[in-house]
Amino acid sequence: MVKKSHSHTKDEKSDKAKADKAKREKTKTKHPRIARVQKNLSKNMLLYTLLVMLGGVIAGHVWNLKWLSKLIIPTVFIMIYPMMVNLSLSAMKKIRASMKPVTEGLIINFVYAPVFMWFLTSLFTHDPKIKLALMMLSIAPASSMGLGYIGIAEGHMLSGAILVASAFILSIFVYPVLGHYFAAG
Repeated sequence: MVKKSHSHTKDEKSDKAKADKAKREKTKTKHPRIARVQKNLSKNMLLYTLLVMLGGVIAGHVWNLKWLSKLIIPTVFIMIYPMMVNLSLSAMKKIRASMKPVTEGLIINFVYAPVFMWFLTSLFTHDPKIKLALMMLSIAPASSMGLGYIGIAEGHMLSGAILVASAFILSIFVYPVLGHYFAAG
């Protein structure tokens, strides 16, 4: 019986360790106070996100902040652009490796989400207009802000970009079909 060499996996682990170290060095800051704030933000991102959302809802009810809606597009652009700039054209060659998560994401977006929303709307409302509106909302493709979330979570940007683009393109065909089906039923 011949034993397989594990040097390949050791090399992979070594390469991954080097890449992780390089990433840490790249994001390291010389100022300790900024490093502490950065570490705290990374560690408690979910809590801070929920607090900011709650604060926004409360502020929206207390004050008239409709003028802030003009800042949505520039703010989203500022959040997404840096992540898209890091996406190199040479990475497009790796598109086949991204097909499994993209396919899974599209199935969730266009199959599971509408079925789940149909179930919820059947439980909570009998108004056909509300049902149709919620169904159409559930099949809406992932927003481009999804790329911002992928960047924050240090996810695979190529898969995310392909998923968002594919969902937008597919929605052109899926909206009329599912809209007709759900409007009739």
